[in-house]
Amino acid sequence: NCIGIGTEGNLFRYDSKSAQISTINYIKNNSVKSLVLDEDGMLLAGTDNGLYVYDAERNQIQHVAHDSRNTYSLSNNIVWTIFRDKEDNIWLGTDYNISLARNNKLFRSVPISEITGVGEGNRFHAIYRDSKKRFWLGGTNGLIQKETIENKNAVRWFRMGNPQYSISHNRIRQIYEDKDNNIWLRSEERR
Repeated sequence: NCIGIGTEGNLFRYDSKSAQISTINYIKNNSVKSLVLDEDGMLLAGTDNGLYVYDAERNQIQHVAHDSRNTYSLSNNIVWTIFRDKEDNIWLGTDYNISLARNNKLFRSVPISEITGVGEGNRFHAIYRDSKKRFWLGGTNGLIQKETIENKNAVRWFRMGNPQYSISHNRIRQIYEDKDNNIWLRSEERR
Protein backbone atom coordinates (compact mmCIF):
# COMPACT_ATOMS: atom_id res chain seq x y z
CA ASN A 1 0.00 0.00 0.00
CA CYS A 2 2.75 2.45 -0.87
CA ILE A 3 4.20 4.13 -3.91
CA GLY A 4 7.92 4.72 -4.52
CA ILE A 5 8.82 8.06 -6.03
CA GLY A 6 12.33 8.49 -7.38
CA THR A 7 13.75 11.98 -7.82
CA GLU A 8 17.06 13.71 -8.43
CA GLY A 9 18.70 13.09 -5.04
CA ASN A 10 16.00 11.19 -3.14
CA LEU A 11 13.66 8.26 -2.96
CA PHE A 12 10.32 8.94 -1.35
CA ARG A 13 7.75 6.50 -0.01
CA TYR A 14 4.11 7.56 -0.21
CA ASP A 15 1.82 5.59 2.13
CA SER A 16 -1.64 5.58 0.53
CA LYS A 17 -3.41 4.66 3.78
CA SER A 18 -2.01 7.49 5.87
CA ALA A 19 -1.34 9.88 2.96
CA GLN A 20 2.15 10.44 4.43
CA ILE A 21 5.37 10.87 2.49
CA SER A 22 8.69 9.76 3.97
CA THR A 23 12.26 9.68 2.67
CA ILE A 24 14.14 6.40 2.30
CA ASN A 25 17.39 7.75 3.70
CA TYR A 26 19.56 4.88 2.49
CA ILE A 27 19.31 6.18 -1.07
CA LYS A 28 19.66 9.88 -0.25
CA ASN A 29 21.80 11.98 -2.62
CA ASN A 30 21.37 9.50 -5.50
CA SER A 31 19.55 10.22 -8.73
CA VAL A 32 16.83 7.54 -8.89
CA LYS A 33 16.19 6.69 -12.54
CA SER A 34 14.07 3.52 -12.37
CA LEU A 35 12.04 1.53 -9.83
CA VAL A 36 10.77 -2.07 -9.97
CA LEU A 37 9.57 -4.62 -7.40
CA ASP A 38 11.21 -8.06 -7.62
CA GLU A 39 9.36 -11.33 -6.99
CA ASP A 40 10.10 -11.10 -3.24
CA GLY A 41 8.63 -7.60 -2.96
CA MET A 42 12.03 -5.90 -2.73
CA LEU A 43 12.21 -2.46 -4.28
CA LEU A 44 14.96 -2.23 -6.90
CA ALA A 45 16.17 1.32 -7.49
CA GLY A 46 18.40 2.09 -10.46
CA THR A 47 20.61 5.13 -9.83
CA ASP A 48 23.73 6.91 -11.06
CA ASN A 49 25.50 5.02 -8.26
CA GLY A 50 24.48 1.45 -9.07
CA LEU A 51 21.49 -0.61 -7.97
CA TYR A 52 19.88 -0.43 -4.53
CA VAL A 53 17.73 -3.29 -3.25
CA TYR A 54 15.41 -2.08 -0.50
CA ASP A 55 13.70 -4.50 1.90
CA ALA A 56 10.89 -2.44 3.45
CA GLU A 57 9.90 -5.16 5.95
CA ARG A 58 13.37 -5.24 7.52
CA ASN A 59 14.18 -1.61 6.67
CA GLN A 60 17.46 -2.78 5.10
CA ILE A 61 19.21 -1.93 1.87
CA GLN A 62 21.82 -3.66 -0.28
CA HIS A 63 24.00 -1.69 -2.69
CA VAL A 64 25.11 -3.45 -5.89
CA ALA A 65 27.83 -1.78 -7.95
CA HIS A 66 30.21 -2.45 -10.83
CA ASP A 67 33.40 -4.32 -9.91
CA SER A 68 35.88 -4.91 -12.73
CA ARG A 69 37.20 -8.03 -10.92
CA ASN A 70 33.77 -9.67 -10.99
CA THR A 71 32.12 -10.52 -14.31
CA TYR A 72 28.84 -11.04 -12.45
CA SER A 73 28.70 -7.48 -11.15
CA LEU A 74 26.85 -4.64 -12.88
CA SER A 75 28.25 -3.76 -16.30
CA ASN A 76 28.18 -0.07 -15.28
CA ASN A 77 27.01 1.91 -12.23
CA ILE A 78 24.59 4.15 -14.14
CA VAL A 79 21.36 2.12 -14.22
CA TRP A 80 18.88 3.86 -16.53
CA THR A 81 16.13 1.27 -16.58
CA ILE A 82 15.03 -1.92 -14.82
CA PHE A 83 12.72 -4.52 -16.31
CA ARG A 84 11.24 -7.61 -14.65
CA ASP A 85 10.14 -10.20 -17.21
CA LYS A 86 7.44 -12.88 -16.85
CA GLU A 87 10.03 -15.37 -15.52
CA ASP A 88 11.10 -12.86 -12.83
CA ASN A 89 14.48 -12.21 -14.43
CA ILE A 90 15.72 -8.68 -13.79
CA TRP A 91 17.13 -6.77 -16.76
CA LEU A 92 19.20 -3.64 -16.07
CA GLY A 93 19.95 -1.15 -18.83
CA THR A 94 23.19 0.67 -18.00
CA ASP A 95 25.40 3.22 -19.76
CA TYR A 96 27.52 0.50 -21.40
CA ASN A 97 25.61 -2.76 -21.49
CA ILE A 98 22.77 -4.89 -20.22
CA SER A 99 23.10 -6.64 -16.88
CA LEU A 100 20.86 -9.64 -16.30
CA ALA A 101 20.00 -11.20 -12.95
CA ARG A 102 18.48 -14.58 -13.75
CA ASN A 103 15.84 -15.91 -11.42
CA ASN A 104 17.33 -19.37 -11.13
CA LYS A 105 17.27 -20.51 -7.51
CA LEU A 106 19.13 -23.73 -8.32
CA PHE A 107 22.45 -22.14 -9.22
CA ARG A 108 24.73 -19.56 -7.68
CA SER A 109 27.65 -18.20 -9.70
CA VAL A 110 30.82 -17.78 -7.66
CA PRO A 111 33.79 -16.06 -9.31
CA ILE A 112 37.15 -17.68 -8.55
CA SER A 113 38.37 -14.38 -7.05
CA GLU A 114 35.62 -14.71 -4.43
CA ILE A 115 36.97 -18.13 -3.49
CA THR A 116 40.70 -17.35 -3.53
CA GLY A 117 40.88 -13.62 -2.93
CA VAL A 118 43.24 -13.16 -5.90
CA GLY A 119 42.72 -12.31 -9.56
CA GLU A 120 44.26 -15.44 -11.15
CA GLY A 121 42.07 -17.90 -13.01
CA ASN A 122 41.68 -21.64 -13.36
CA ARG A 123 39.62 -23.57 -15.93
CA PHE A 124 38.02 -26.24 -13.76
CA HIS A 125 37.83 -29.87 -14.87
CA ALA A 126 37.21 -31.57 -11.51
CA ILE A 127 35.29 -30.55 -8.40
CA TYR A 128 35.17 -32.79 -5.36
CA ARG A 129 33.92 -32.50 -1.76
CA ASP A 130 35.74 -34.87 0.57
CA SER A 131 34.62 -36.65 3.75
CA LYS A 132 35.81 -33.66 5.84
CA LYS A 133 33.51 -31.38 3.77
CA ARG A 134 36.45 -29.64 2.09
CA PHE A 135 36.14 -28.54 -1.53
CA TRP A 136 38.81 -29.56 -4.05
CA LEU A 137 38.79 -27.64 -7.34
CA GLY A 138 41.17 -28.95 -10.02
CA GLY A 139 41.86 -27.40 -13.38
CA THR A 140 44.46 -26.05 -15.77
CA ASN A 141 46.14 -23.90 -13.11
CA GLY A 142 46.56 -26.40 -10.28
CA LEU A 143 44.41 -27.53 -7.40
CA ILE A 144 42.50 -25.27 -4.99
CA GLN A 145 41.50 -26.70 -1.62
CA LYS A 146 38.89 -24.79 0.42
CA GLU A 147 37.60 -25.54 3.91
CA THR A 148 34.32 -23.82 2.96
CA ILE A 149 33.40 -21.65 0.01
CA GLU A 150 32.41 -18.76 2.31
CA ASN A 151 35.71 -18.60 4.27
CA LYS A 152 38.20 -16.72 2.06
CA ASN A 153 41.09 -17.30 4.47
CA ALA A 154 40.92 -21.10 4.38
CA VAL A 155 42.39 -21.66 0.92
CA ARG A 156 45.38 -23.62 -0.35
CA TRP A 157 46.36 -23.37 -4.00
CA PHE A 158 48.62 -26.26 -5.04
CA ARG A 159 50.69 -25.40 -8.13
CA MET A 160 54.02 -26.21 -9.72
CA GLY A 161 56.69 -23.93 -8.30
CA ASN A 162 54.64 -22.91 -5.26
CA PRO A 163 57.08 -23.35 -2.33
CA GLN A 164 54.30 -23.67 0.26
CA TYR A 165 51.82 -25.88 -1.64
CA SER A 166 53.74 -27.63 -4.38
CA ILE A 167 52.31 -30.07 -6.88
CA SER A 168 54.06 -32.03 -9.64
CA HIS A 169 51.72 -30.91 -12.44
CA ASN A 170 49.21 -28.08 -12.83
CA ARG A 171 46.60 -29.77 -15.06
CA ILE A 172 44.24 -31.67 -12.73
CA ARG A 173 41.60 -33.79 -14.47
CA GLN A 174 40.12 -35.98 -11.70
CA ILE A 175 39.96 -36.03 -7.89
CA TYR A 176 39.24 -39.12 -5.82
CA GLU A 177 39.21 -40.00 -2.10
CA ASP A 178 40.03 -43.57 -1.09
CA LYS A 179 38.72 -45.52 1.93
CA ASP A 180 41.66 -44.25 4.05
CA ASN A 181 40.67 -40.65 3.22
CA ASN A 182 43.70 -40.06 1.00
CA ILE A 183 43.06 -37.64 -1.86
CA TRP A 184 44.20 -38.89 -5.28
CA LEU A 185 44.65 -36.69 -8.33
CA ARG A 186 44.84 -37.49 -12.01
CA SER A 187 46.84 -34.92 -13.91
CA GLU A 188 47.44 -34.56 -17.61
CA GLU A 189 50.72 -33.71 -19.18
CA ARG A 190 50.37 -31.48 -22.21
CA ARG A 191 52.52 -32.37 -25.18
